[in-house]
Amino acid sequence: MSEKRFKHISLILFFIYVIVLYYLLLFYAECRTGILPDEFVRVNLRPFIEIRRIFEGMEKLGFMYFFRNFIGNIVIFVPFGMLMPCAFDRCAKLWKTALCGFATSFLIESFQLITKIGIFDVDDIIMNTAGVFVGYLIYRLILLKIKKSLCSK
Repeated sequence: MSEKRFKHISLILFFIYVIVLYYLLLFYAECRTGILPDEFVRVNLRPFIEIRRIFEGMEKLGFMYFFRNFIGNIVIFVPFGMLMPCAFDRCAKLWKTALCGFATSFLIESFQLITKIGIFDVDDIIMNTAGVFVGYLIYRLILLKIKKSLCSK
């Protein structure tokens, strides 16, 4: 496989991922809070408040609560960290991929606040960006080797 073909496939996969991501975070009923009345729309700008609450709530609300709110916020951005450097050469460095992931998460949180379909939570941004880092690590450890072996044939 040529490097150009690999890049083309990576780009297609990245755009499919972004479409699914936006659908899940903004429109899929199970993943969003719902349209909130003005008095309930809130903003959490204090880091680690919701993360601590998630860990505390795990005992009362069970593992699925923890999984959906903590692990889910990380895992949903892992493909971003894996596919971004594959699809865009300019984003092959960790800081560029992380910045793009952070900006994407920030835009999603802002959109949720503006449209009142969710809560702007800095902890979501932290967890999403952590997912980008995990994805980038997977890219460096696995995908980069796969890319090199596929494109050298």
